[in-house]
Amino acid sequence: MFLMPSKYEPCGLNQIYSLKYGTVPIVRATGGLDDTIDPWDTRTGKGTGFKFTDYSGEALLLTIKEAFEGFSRSIVLAHAHAQRHEQRFLLERIG
Repeated sequence: MFLMPSKYEPCGLNQIYSLKYGTVPIVRATGGLDDTIDPWDTRTGKGTGFKFTDYSGEALLLTIKEAFEGFSRSIVLAHAHAQRHEQRFLLERIG
């Protein structure tokens, strides 16, 4: 994960580099950071990172926790989906 809790960020290229290299950005919703990062939605599995609005350590920590929880759920769901697919494949081979 890439943390960028900027108070002010007119453009911000580091979050773009983060996305390019597969690192999940956690940014404060300001300036270019707010414009370029779409919030992660655990229900849909869509989004490019995590954002928080308050400029505080507490807000940053809560967002980091949200990121860990969101991705741990996503990993579990992806694993469950892969196992269902594998099981279906095995049943098709048997039947």
